[in-house]
Amino acid sequence: MVLVFDKFGKPLGTIDFIELQWSRKYLECGSFVLYLTADAYMPDMKYVKYNDRPETGLVQKVEYEEKVSGKFITVSGFFVDKVLDWGAVAFAFNFEEGWNVEKMLKEYMCSALNLNFDTGEIERGVMDTGKRVVRKLEFDADSAFPTAISNAVPAGQALGQALYNILSGDNWSYTCTPVYYTDESKPLLGLTVNFWKGQDLRNTVRFSDSLNNVSRVNYTYDESGEFSRYMILQALPEGTSAIDWPTDYGVVTGWIEEGKLKSYFQTYYEYDGNRPQDMGLTKPEKVFFSQIDGIDLVPANAEVLSNKMKAAAQVDMLSNYKVESIAAEVLQERFFYRKDYDLGDICTVSIDAIRQMYTARIIEVDEVYSSNKLDVTVVLGTPQKQKWRAM
Repeated sequence: MVLVFDKFGKPLGTIDFIELQWSRKYLECGSFVLYLTADAYMPDMKYVKYNDRPETGLVQKVEYEEKVSGKFITVSGFFVDKVLDWGAVAFAFNFEEGWNVEKMLKEYMCSALNLNFDTGEIERGVMDTGKRVVRKLEFDADSAFPTAISNAVPAGQALGQALYNILSGDNWSYTCTPVYYTDESKPLLGLTVNFWKGQDLRNTVRFSDSLNNVSRVNYTYDESGEFSRYMILQALPEGTSAIDWPTDYGVVTGWIEEGKLKSYFQTYYEYDGNRPQDMGLTKPEKVFFSQIDGIDLVPANAEVLSNKMKAAAQVDMLSNYKVESIAAEVLQERFFYRKDYDLGDICTVSIDAIRQMYTARIIEVDEVYSSNKLDVTVVLGTPQKQKWRAM
């Protein structure tokens, strides 16, 4: 059942459709596509809900087409979580280990959305930057939070994706629930955010041919875009003297730019888990220019600066990481979607033909509902190889 709502959140009823694609994702914002006959379309529809799924679709694109068989409309968009990408902060934001995670997340989000920290509503007076994204931001009362976050977000990074990057370090995610308003002189949408982490079901939920609960399994390994070593450079103030800086945490280097000496603090970050396979001690290196704000770039802060630079490199490495994934078209046999397993859970997949077994987290669930039939494809993130055993 698909429910639709207008821009004020008023229910418009259920909608008849030919096909629904509902793509849920753990490490980025999901999306939907609704294909229907033109006479079933409701022009005022702005939001879409599908059964008991926690996400809410935001109608962002409407396409009309005429065929020999009739007139059809395709409605599509991201889930409302995508609205967070309309906000960003103009400075690097540092998440410090040992600080209260809930407060740090709220401070960062309010800064990116021009919201007051105490009320979650739009800033007023001299603090109001004029940015208008959401009417109000709240954290779900039942939300859980990671025990610690140590990360640096580059200046200008879109808030929504930045949150996924921040939380992915400890395999967390988040979902937004819409809160509707009627005053069109302000944003009509507010958001309630729930932070959550999937369950570890590796010893409970298994997919394999021998269990007759998969129709197809695809395994992908791609290391073509990976870097395992980062040379990190942070620009220093003009006139910096290299001899004043300690060498325990990095070195000061420099070169001539536009006729002037430009100085940089240089350090390195390495992660052997991102090295190419079967190539010996090979370490693909990327030169990365960090943008660290919030501390004085002076010799006394060399250790703190080095740590923040490495944290920023870790975030960038997420975009330069080897890709390893498993996609399985699962059958609703033995283990049932949304009852026995869900997005974000760790499960076991056995590829019987090559006698390999992997455990991995479900990072995407693609649902296609058509002709009164639901097809579910689960995509699992970086697999961890396990000792193969027959099931």
